[in-house]
Amino acid sequence: MSLAPHSTRHRARRAAAVLAAATVAVVAVVGATAGPVAAAPVAVNPLAGAGGFTTVSFGNTTLANHELEGSVAVGGNLVVKSPSPYNIIHKSAGDPNYDLPTLDTVPVRLVVGGALDRAASTNQMVRVSSGGANETTPARMGQIRIGNTSGDSVAGRGAGVCVQAKPFTDCNEGNGAMIEQSVVKQSTGSVQDATAFNRLVPATAIADLTARNRAITAGELANTFETALVFSGNNAALNLKAGFTNVVKIDPSVIPTGDWYVQFGSVLPSATTPVVFQVTAKGGDTLRLPTRFDGFQTGGVDIYARYLLWNVDQPADSTLNVTSSGIVPGSWLAPHGTLRADITGKTLLEGQIVAKTLELFNTGEIHHFGFDASLSFEPSSTGTATSSPDPSGSATGTPDPSGSATSTPDPSETAMSAADPSATAMSTPDSSVSATGTPTGTAAADVLDDPSGSDPAADDALAVTGIDAPRSAGIAALVILAGATLLAVRRRRTRTR
Repeated sequence: MSLAPHSTRHRARRAAAVLAAATVAVVAVVGATAGPVAAAPVAVNPLAGAGGFTTVSFGNTTLANHELEGSVAVGGNLVVKSPSPYNIIHKSAGDPNYDLPTLDTVPVRLVVGGALDRAASTNQMVRVSSGGANETTPARMGQIRIGNTSGDSVAGRGAGVCVQAKPFTDCNEGNGAMIEQSVVKQSTGSVQDATAFNRLVPATAIADLTARNRAITAGELANTFETALVFSGNNAALNLKAGFTNVVKIDPSVIPTGDWYVQFGSVLPSATTPVVFQVTAKGGDTLRLPTRFDGFQTGGVDIYARYLLWNVDQPADSTLNVTSSGIVPGSWLAPHGTLRADITGKTLLEGQIVAKTLELFNTGEIHHFGFDASLSFEPSSTGTATSSPDPSGSATGTPDPSGSATSTPDPSETAMSAADPSATAMSTPDSSVSATGTPTGTAAADVLDDPSGSDPAADDALAVTGIDAPRSAGIAALVILAGATLLAVRRRRTRTR
């Protein structure tokens, strides 16, 4: 007996409904098993948080070397211990092609969050002169800001101001440490600003600088090539791989104690081939820096400084002494302790410096060369990654209204959780090993915690297809069920014809 057309159509509709339900189930399972795709590495300038300053200290800065060509940001107090007047200028022997950070659109060359610590200083003057700058370029003519001038007399001096001990107003040497800025037009009332440092280098910037340091130390950079210094006598060959961030591990205990020289191969540092010197210090170490990088100058200008980074891993609040008898290119990132240009030698650093505490001694100088390379960070390492602080200085901060010296933020609290030290300890390069290096992939690193509770990297994550075996089996079963249903309907219809 044949089935009625109505009955056949009814069964067909039921089969279609079963098939639709199976399809929905498959889609649901696929959707449920879709995992987050590993987001692409994030290209970041690790010194963006420095806000364009030549030197940044979260706490105190001591000036006791020959001079500084650039700009200075001090989160704590400023100490001057030079045997003669200390000059902060724009350019003498360095590169004049940089603009100053700005606070409310006003260029600034010296910003102190705390006070001029006269008791800890010598009886000398800090001259902020902007010497070497083209006076027709306002962006290179800087004023000063001091967080706490309650113990000072602030008087006019030339076109600008003089900060000196009370009750003096003549800015004559011999009346204790003082700061003179007499070149750029500035009113006495503009000198004290308890918010200046926190607006130019806010807590988020300090956290970001600290996070970048830790991520680099933990090996959380992508697109890297690990290479090494290969010594032959006092010459060290360093071969780079073009298009990669070249990482060189430095152990101060195995570096020569006398003069030594770096010789690059055919590939030179550049914006697309930066070099990271990963320095691992135990605390109290002295690192003898190269006396010279062969070929580092063209026309008297350092051509490597913008692309070299000395990243320091050191115990909290410890001191790393650095010394050299020559010119050392590259910027420094040492947010956990004191970076000290040692009393011996003539340490001349060309780059930017970020440290928890900064002490500049000896007869050397600091020349401004802004770090100008982006490093690729693994997404999990970005943590509280922030964009560069607003150069206008409009970012808000919460300083001590009394204008007293700001407390030093503890990077271990304001930034990310530290990576396992045992996983980041640096091996000592074997001088017998070739300098060809080993390319590295993307390191599986500890995730840096975001104090805000959010993960910017996660917000930008893309969807990825990744399905595990048990769920794949479930999907296969549903597909088989749907196929069997269709087959049954077709056989039933065949029998009714």
